Amino acid sequence: MSFSWPVSGSVAAADANSSVLGWQYQINSTSGTWLGTTTGVGLNYIATGSASYTLTAGQDGGTITTPGNYIVYFRTADGAGNVSTDATVRTCNLSYGGQAPSFGGSDTVTVTPATSTGNSYALSWPTASAAHPHAIAHYYYIDKPAAALNTCYLTKQTVQPILIMEQVPLSRPGHFLM
Repeated sequence: MSFSWPVSGSVAAADANSSVLGWQYQINSTSGTWLGTTTGVGLNYIATGSASYTLTAGQDGGTITTPGNYIVYFRTADGAGNVSTDATVRTCNLSYGGQAPSFGGSDTVTVTPATSTGNSYALSWPTASAAHPHAIAHYYYIDKPAAALNTCYLTKQTVQPILIMEQVPLSRPGHFLM
C-alpha cells in the first residue's frame, strides 16, 4: 500500500525561509512519533524528491494489522526542523482489504498442451488460500498486455481456476505472446 502527494505546482508544500526538507506521516493519530525514511535536524522525514511512499512491514506493519479503513496524517518539515501546524496537516483515507491470497511455495501454473499448432492453450493452477476469512472468487492477472498484432480471449471454464487463452492472429500466424 502506498500514498502520494504533489511536489510541484501551487498545491505543493513550500517554505520561503528555509526550504522544504521533506514530509512526515502518522497512521490513525497525530500524537506520538511522526515517521519518515530519513533522519536529520532531529526529525524522521521523507526527503524531497520523493512523491510517494510505500508502507513497509518493518515500520508500518504494527499499525495496519487487520482489514479496514485507516487515516494517514501528512505534514511538511522544513530545513530548520519546523513542521506544519495542526491546521495544515493533510489527511487521506487508506483501505486495507487484508493480505493477498497465497499459494504454496512449489505451486506452478500448468500449460496444456505443452505445444500446439492450433494456438489454443489451457492454463491451470492450484486454488489459493485466503489470508483472512474472506472468500476467494475470481483472480485473473495478466502481467503484460498482448501485442497489437494479437488478441487474447479469457474465459473461466469451471469452478477450479482455469484460464483459457486463445490467440486470434491478426497478421502473423503462429505468433503467441503471453
